[in-house]
Amino acid sequence: MPSYAYTVRRDDTLFRIAQRFHTTVQALKTLNGISNAAVIYPGQRLTLPASVDPQHPDINRPTTSASAAGPVRSQLPLSGTGFVTHNPDDPQGSDRYGTEGFVAELIALALTWSSNESIPISFGDMSRRDGPEFRPHRGHRSGREVDIRPFRKDGQRLPSDWRNATYDRLLTKRLLELIKRRQNGAVIYFNDPSLIDAGLCKSLAGHNDHIHLQIYD
Repeated sequence: MPSYAYTVRRDDTLFRIAQRFHTTVQALKTLNGISNAAVIYPGQRLTLPASVDPQHPDINRPTTSASAAGPVRSQLPLSGTGFVTHNPDDPQGSDRYGTEGFVAELIALALTWSSNESIPISFGDMSRRDGPEFRPHRGHRSGREVDIRPFRKDGQRLPSDWRNATYDRLLTKRLLELIKRRQNGAVIYFNDPSLIDAGLCKSLAGHNDHIHLQIYD
């Protein structure tokens, strides 16, 4: 079975890492030849058990230029051509950080979208600066993931849900198709069964009212 790697971040402990990846401190110590569980340091690469979820957003993978690993210190603007943001409880944008490449890809995605569509993409939670824990999210620490609102038939920039009459499936499908054309390795979670059947996204608990996009290859 394959194994995966994780790069230790500031304030990480082996216990926290074990919790994040649903494994044990002892398993991490054994795999990585660690004798003292208290001695790990930022930037250290740890081998994870092969049993971890291969789609976990914190796992290090080979990357494209758009998703290249790097400091989580680039902030997505409040709005731009083809996009708006919806973090009403975060007016300073502390939840809109990503790697430089990922933020650039979101801006480029929205620009391409705007060439054919008038309703902007609505971006939400990304990561926080330097990638600290971001509750209640399981991930959103890598700087390479973002939540997106599905589109509404009335064009309003308000929440929707794939099960509601307000939901615009066709417009949402066009966005996911554009993402896949630009980034074939993108992972998208959204619970609309029609779009899942079309191979555009995967089901994940809690993703009825928003799309989770992460760009890794």
